[in-house]
Amino acid sequence: MHPQDITGPEPAPVSQPRFRWLAWLCLVTSIALFVSSALSFDRVRGYLDQFAGDGSAEPYTPAIHARLQWSVIAAGAMLLAVFFWLRFRPLTERVSFVPRTRSPSVLRVAWRTLSANGMAIGSVTLLAAILRLINLSQPIRHDE
Repeated sequence: MHPQDITGPEPAPVSQPRFRWLAWLCLVTSIALFVSSALSFDRVRGYLDQFAGDGSAEPYTPAIHARLQWSVIAAGAMLLAVFFWLRFRPLTERVSFVPRTRSPSVLRVAWRTLSANGMAIGSVTLLAAILRLINLSQPIRHDE
C-alpha cells in the first residue's frame, strides 16, 4: 500500500509569511525583556510609584527586583528560542496540514489517555486538595 493512500494527497504548500509576524513579535519582545532586565531598581521603583494609589510602591523591594530580573531574562531567552525555531525551520516540519483519514477522533484519544492515566491524575488532584485544606485555616500572609 502506498503511503499516499492513507494520508490522502499532499496539500498545497502553505506560504511562510503566516508565521513571519509571530517570529518577529517574539524577537522584538525578547529584546524588550532583555533591555528591561538591565534597568536598575530605583528606575523601576520610580516608574511603579506613579501607578501606586498612595504614590509609593512599597511592596516592590530590591529582593523582588533581583528575582524578577532572572525571570525576565528566562522569558526573553525562551522567546528568542521561539523566534529562531519559527524563522529557521522549514514550515513543513513545524505544522502538519495533512489530514489523516484513519486517525481516531480527538475526544476518543483524550478519553483513552485519561483512562490510562486516571490513577496518576486522581492522585495529584487528591494531593493538591489535601495541601489546600491544610493551608485553608491559616491567615493571609500577603495582601495583594
